[in-house]
Formats: sequence, C-alpha cells, structure tokens
Amino acid sequence: MAHLPSKPSRGALRKACVLLKEAFLFSQILKVDCALIPTGLLSSSIMNWHMIISVLTIVVLKIVGMTLFLLYFPQIFGGSEDSLLPTEIYGRVSPTFGSSDVSSVPTESSRTACSRTWYFLQRRCFWLSPFELSWNKSRDFCKREASTLAIVDTPEKLKFLQDKTGAEKYFIGLYQQEKNRWHWIDNSVFNGNITNQHQNFNCVTIGLTNTYDAAPCDVNFRWICEKEAK
Repeated sequence: MAHLPSKPSRGALRKACVLLKEAFLFSQILKVDCALIPTGLLSSSIMNWHMIISVLTIVVLKIVGMTLFLLYFPQIFGGSEDSLLPTEIYGRVSPTFGSSDVSSVPTESSRTACSRTWYFLQRRCFWLSPFELSWNKSRDFCKREASTLAIVDTPEKLKFLQDKTGAEKYFIGLYQQEKNRWHWIDNSVFNGNITNQHQNFNCVTIGLTNTYDAAPCDVNFRWICEKEAK
C-alpha cells in the first residue's frame, strides 16, 4: 500500500499563511496606481505592465511552491519512526541458515561432559599431565581422578594422543609382569610391538615417536589419564 502524507499540523498551516501574506504585501508594494502616473509616462507604463504581471506571477508561484515543499517534505521523505522498523520479510531469518527456534547440530565434543582440561575422543576423555611421576604414582593419581592410565588400544587413539604429546614422553596404562607378556591396565592383552625393550623396562610410554616404547617404571615421566565421557 502506498504511503500517503499525513495532514499538516496547525503550526505548519499558520507558517504557510504568513508566507502567503508576505508575498501578497510584496505584490501590493509593486502595484502602480495608474491615477498617480503622469500622462507622459502612462503609455510606457502600459507597455511594461504585462512584463510586471509576469514577474509577480512567477514570484508568487515560487513562494507558494516553496511553502508547500516545506510543509510536505518531512511527511513524504522523512517518514515516521515506524517506517524505520524492519518488516516481516526483512526481520525473518532464512530457513537455509536456521532460525531462533531451531538449535544448531551438536558436534561430537558438545555431547560430552569432559572437564575443561581434558580432551575428547571416541566418547572418552584424556588428560595429559604437566609434570612427572613414576608409573605407580601416575596410576594412583589417575585413580584419585576417577580414571585410569590411558588404554591406547586403537590407531586413532595413538595418533590423537601423539599429536598432543609434543616433545615429551608420557606413561600409558601398558606394562608387563612377565617377560614379553604385555597387558593393559584393565588386564586385556596387548598384541602389538613394543620398541626399546631392555631389562627392567616393564612400563610403556608414547610420545616423540610413532611407536610404543618400553621404559623403566621407576623413572619419572609425564602420564596420560583416561575416563569415560559423561
């Protein structure tokens, strides 16, 4: 629907009336009383009369036009405050990009309750220690945190944690009680390869290399704890 200009206020009409009166007085001043003009000048005055009328007409039309312009300009071009508000079309969010009542698709990490300093992978939470302890003390620390030393039993876990270890070695939950019989801390059997095997190297670290490396259990290393994501 087209936007119609609103009716001018009384104050605006009063201003227009004053302007018109001033224009009228201006035209009256310029009027010439033929009775007061000498006879010798009357003929020349008559010749210029049509020109005077034309000039006065143009002046009056300009004044009237300017008055109307000043009256209606705010209504036509300024508009009301409501016209600046977004319409229903501009205010609506496109379904392509979502809307306020449709939540975004949750990511894998957003469905977990891993603590702030823990990393999430495959519904598990992993914590990398910033300091060093022996393997036994590392195991006890994880127990106090309702977790265990990490059971890195998949290639995905190994790569994920190796990307986090940087230039450090970390104890994991892999050890041997008998020669070449490696077990995870949950008593499941490890069937992979262990490098750097030496006498009394009965625990395992990861980091620095892409392998499982045997290490002495009583030497201090950093460690990785693991627990189920809630």
